[in-house]
Amino acid sequence: MIPCEKTHTQSLLAGLEVSSAVVPNPQQNNAPQGEMEDSEAARKKRKSEYNRIYREAHKEEIRAKNKTWAEANAEYLTEYHRNWKKANPDKIKAKNQRYQEKNRDRILAKERERWHTKHGPPNRVFFRSEEEKERLKKERQHQYYLKNKEKLKADSKQYRQEHVDESRALCRERYANLTLEQRKKENQEARARRLEKDPDCDKRRNREKYKNDVEYKAKILAANKAWREANPEKSREIARETMQKRKQKDPVFRIRCQLSVRLNEALRGELKRAITMELVGCDREALKAHLESKFKPGMSWDNFGYGKGKWVVDHKVPMAAHDLSTIEGQKSAMNYLNLQPLWFEENIRKSSHHNGKHWTRRDHERATAGCAE
Repeated sequence: MIPCEKTHTQSLLAGLEVSSAVVPNPQQNNAPQGEMEDSEAARKKRKSEYNRIYREAHKEEIRAKNKTWAEANAEYLTEYHRNWKKANPDKIKAKNQRYQEKNRDRILAKERERWHTKHGPPNRVFFRSEEEKERLKKERQHQYYLKNKEKLKADSKQYRQEHVDESRALCRERYANLTLEQRKKENQEARARRLEKDPDCDKRRNREKYKNDVEYKAKILAANKAWREANPEKSREIARETMQKRKQKDPVFRIRCQLSVRLNEALRGELKRAITMELVGCDREALKAHLESKFKPGMSWDNFGYGKGKWVVDHKVPMAAHDLSTIEGQKSAMNYLNLQPLWFEENIRKSSHHNGKHWTRRDHERATAGCAE
């Protein structure tokens, strides 16, 4: 290794020096033309390698010198570049095209940012991908639908009315091309939209179908019976919960249940001759109106029940004062004209007293025994 005269570093090219004995002068040597060309190529290669190593070792120094020279000759460089560009337009165009192709995304992003800063969001942006175009198209269609929803629905309804057969055929064709999962998903979405508008629509439809369709009613009854037989405990639990919820929401139903229970307790094994509301002698609404007409100050359906400050349904003539073994006696005891609202404390004090007498079932048993004798 021999130190370089310019850099004072070990030159890698020192070993590559070619002496005159190794590379003779072609004018003084009768060597073949091919060997001389090889020697010239080797010399150029060594020179290029030397320059590369020199530039890497003196990178900062060369950059500083170039910068100083460029600042000192700014006008000359500007004029030189201008003249070169005028003389080589094709090279400039090819160079710009290569740069734009290589940096296309970055250039577009910078252009969009500059445009947004100066003019705001554009109405139209070029060079979008196909996925982005499709997304924007759907978004525009959705916005248009929301803006013109009522008009579009009216036009669609009118078209279906004018082209009934064609509309049905198109719907059938579209539905036939859906998979099972897609059909299930569409049905669920349609039901969700329907219930959102009218939560009781399905119940009303099924109720009407249950009343008018004999086959559907028989099918539902059979299915319910089979389920109750297969799940007796759960069926009873659901029935109790349903009964409690209905009693809380419907005070008249609660009264009917209490009357039925009270009658069964009073019968003590006797046969109930008719259903409860038939014995009452009116429908539920009439019973409700009758009791409301007898309300005392402070009474309302909110404080109906057992306990202090609440009222109950009382029999004016106690049930023990009637002969409950006959249909006439049961109707007389349960008739709505024999019912009245009474405060819970008063009902406890009244008990089975009537016309100064405390009535019990034994009174009727003795009277019945006397008549038999």
